[in-house]
Amino acid sequence: MRGRVILGVILAAMVVVSACITAEEKRPVEVHVARNSTSVEFTLKVDGDSMTYILPGDRGNFSEYPEGFLLYAFEPMKGRSLYLFTDRTGRKLWERTFENITRVVGYSNGSLILAEEPLERSEETRVYVIRLPSGKEREYPIRERAFHVSNALTVGGKAYVAGASLFSGDAVVYVLDEDTSRRVFIDSMGDRLVGARLIMDSDGRKLAVAYSLDSWSGEYQGGICVFGLSGMDVKARFDLPPGVLREIKVDGNQLTVKTDGETRTYILN
Repeated sequence: MRGRVILGVILAAMVVVSACITAEEKRPVEVHVARNSTSVEFTLKVDGDSMTYILPGDRGNFSEYPEGFLLYAFEPMKGRSLYLFTDRTGRKLWERTFENITRVVGYSNGSLILAEEPLERSEETRVYVIRLPSGKEREYPIRERAFHVSNALTVGGKAYVAGASLFSGDAVVYVLDEDTSRRVFIDSMGDRLVGARLIMDSDGRKLAVAYSLDSWSGEYQGGICVFGLSGMDVKARFDLPPGVLREIKVDGNQLTVKTDGETRTYILN
């Protein structure tokens, strides 16, 4: 594996994308995205008013959150990512530039979580937790070689970051709290990975993680691990349904996992 390992989906170039989203009742927001080889232009139309923002890059799009709109663009050749956040009227609240390819890996409870894409020889992956809409940011270094962050969420003021080392094959959850970091082991291929996907959900008492790992040698390993949230001790393990992971949901003593081939429900003690 050489150069940058990018497992997330980076958007393919398109000419114009338009979307109409209801920001609040009787206040429709229309967002247009136009791309060329050097920049991405975003036009937000609200109540007849129009605001335009231009970010350098040849790939980009936008995402909607309860607090507003996230506009973003990538410059892959320079390894740079740019993010701009607006409120529901299209007014810019904050802007960030990352000198690496950095992507959104999760949103929950008013927090946006971003992570760097790893290089093969990266010894550290940085994770950013940004509060919306204020833009208040906390940065966490994950010191693990070629660590790919697949999913993240926040519960009770802590960030839970699920990913895998593409070098060692370890799948883990990092629990990030203020200035502390805890590494919780899930499973390992014991070999370098060419693919890793982990998804999570929590009901405030338990954290459920479904994972699939693909090694260089063509081996596959997957499963489901349920942790008690307070101590991150393992409460249960299950086999994964066949197919590509789509969704996981934990609610009380019931756990549901969806793949593109099957939906399966498990009962937790």
